[in-house]
Amino acid sequence: MKTAYQKLLRTLAVFAFISVVFSQNSIKYPIIDDGSAITLGMAVEINAAGQINPCEDNDPNVIGIVTAIETSTGTDYYLVSSSDVAIASLPADVLASDDLTTAAGGGLRLAGAGETIVATALEDGDGNPATLERIMIAVDFPRGTSMMKVYDDFLTASNVANTNTESWVDITAGGGATTVVPTNAANHPGIISWSASAIGDRRGLYQGVSGIRLGGGTFRWTAIVFLPTLSAAGNRYVFRIGLGDNIAGAEHTDGVYFEYSDNLSAGDWRGVTANNNVRTYTDLGLAVAANTWYKLQFDVNSNGSSVRFYIDGVYRATVNANIPTAAGRECGANGYIVKSTGGGARIVYIDLIDFTYGISR
Repeated sequence: MKTAYQKLLRTLAVFAFISVVFSQNSIKYPIIDDGSAITLGMAVEINAAGQINPCEDNDPNVIGIVTAIETSTGTDYYLVSSSDVAIASLPADVLASDDLTTAAGGGLRLAGAGETIVATALEDGDGNPATLERIMIAVDFPRGTSMMKVYDDFLTASNVANTNTESWVDITAGGGATTVVPTNAANHPGIISWSASAIGDRRGLYQGVSGIRLGGGTFRWTAIVFLPTLSAAGNRYVFRIGLGDNIAGAEHTDGVYFEYSDNLSAGDWRGVTANNNVRTYTDLGLAVAANTWYKLQFDVNSNGSSVRFYIDGVYRATVNANIPTAAGRECGANGYIVKSTGGGARIVYIDLIDFTYGISR
């Protein structure tokens, strides 16, 4: 029997906020539903307004299936699972072992070729909404997908010869350095620093600029960062981290990434999507503070039509424009700091970079 903790690691709980738990990544963010009735076995998504609502037909934005509902003192509590054995109403044409996709209104139906797979039937459907059949939910990594994963805690020197676990290459221009520094907290093992001083100095890491093409499956990026000194007019810098194709300090032609400078979005974190040199800038509504650890995460849905941005587990925005998915619009993992004014040293600390891609191959 699964323990409550094991089950929690595969679910997200909804109560005027949603607590999303993928593997060992816990995310909490304020959210409300859109007024639609949410029922057991329903497939749900987060819409552009940041509200939970029933999925559309063959919906690539599905986040999970409602597996439990409890009402207490007028408040609804939902358990939404992205990976579990659960029950749902299935059409009569569904047989055990068939793959399932979403139907309009949050239902489930037999999946056709090339459609978004959210679950596998464990029992034949009977077409009766009053009866529920067992299913195996597999929203994050459906049957037939493999997972590409890169995880680096930066416990050793971060260059192409001595990186901890992955083949990072240093981004270098002018002075500054990429170095391992002592950790400043028990919950931040392994930290590297990127420093830049003079105008044009640039430091960071990258893993190629064309190795990832989005739209082949669900993609998740996570980085944990710390800025001891903020950008300012007299000593200005730009910090970018995520997916991109330009390591020379200019904006990415193609990519999905976080960006910060004091003169961009009034010093707030912002999410950027770039496709063929056309960009969508999204103010994520949180001012960057000095001497503060931030967990930066974005999720790209399976067909590359939507990106959701999170900071410290809090949902910030959904972007549906300028996501690079076409041939020739490939990008790679990278991050860097580049100085544009002043001569004082500015540093960014990186505790972790972790990204996964569930793809069929």
